[in-house]
Amino acid sequence: MGTAIFIDGNTINEKYFDVIINEAAGIGDIIISKTYGAFGEEKRASMELVADMVRAFENEFIDTVLVATFDDHISPILSLLKEKGKRVIVIGSVKDCDRLINESSNYIYIEALLGESLADLVTPVTSIAGAVLDIISYYKGHGSRPSAKELYEALQRKYKDFDTRNYGYTHFETFINNEVKGAYTDYADNVLYIDVAEDNKEIESFIYSFIAGKGNKLDDMQELFDALAKEYKGFSTSHYGYNSEYAFILSFPKLAIEGNKGIRLKQTFKLSENVEE
Repeated sequence: MGTAIFIDGNTINEKYFDVIINEAAGIGDIIISKTYGAFGEEKRASMELVADMVRAFENEFIDTVLVATFDDHISPILSLLKEKGKRVIVIGSVKDCDRLINESSNYIYIEALLGESLADLVTPVTSIAGAVLDIISYYKGHGSRPSAKELYEALQRKYKDFDTRNYGYTHFETFINNEVKGAYTDYADNVLYIDVAEDNKEIESFIYSFIAGKGNKLDDMQELFDALAKEYKGFSTSHYGYNSEYAFILSFPKLAIEGNKGIRLKQTFKLSENVEE
């Protein structure tokens, strides 16, 4: 099985040609590679491109179609290709891209291919980090852990335009190590896996220090959870096996619930006194 590459020269500037070809080369064996129209004329996609995409629909030797275009009028054809079971990758711009994203399997921002960070324009990294931890938790619940490839593909299914390059990273491993606190990478038999630490000593230390810095108590536990979300992107109590915030708080021996929603350090554990039982 192979890949068909269609480059819409009517809407794509020729300065993007090399990065498009380099990106396509890493996707799979190329069966068809065609460029249409005159670069930079900013017309609609040519009828020839549309016709070739329809032909790809029936080509049993093509399982992936990559289209580089800024023209969202071809969206219905992308939908047909997906219905046929083809993987549809679109390389387009951050501008006016919603329809193309919705009808693609994966969407790649051409600006990211040129080295621009799009972190302020795409899904927030905190949401990505939370999804990473959710996916790892799912695997752990089934007695396994995801490989980097499995995790990346799961993220792309959840967010069609997910790409580490959108956040200024070339490698997924670096993205995980820098942006997902509590997760770590591990090689086994030449396969890169993503996992989370079994213990929560780091987060426990953060919680105790934070509350001690607030006079050993908080009137509203939400203040603590806001701080945790800021310090640990994508933080959720479910990642530590707890479905409620109260159960999570009570899992720490030095903490007690104060009233309905407050938290305090137990008297014998107050850090300011440095006394333990």
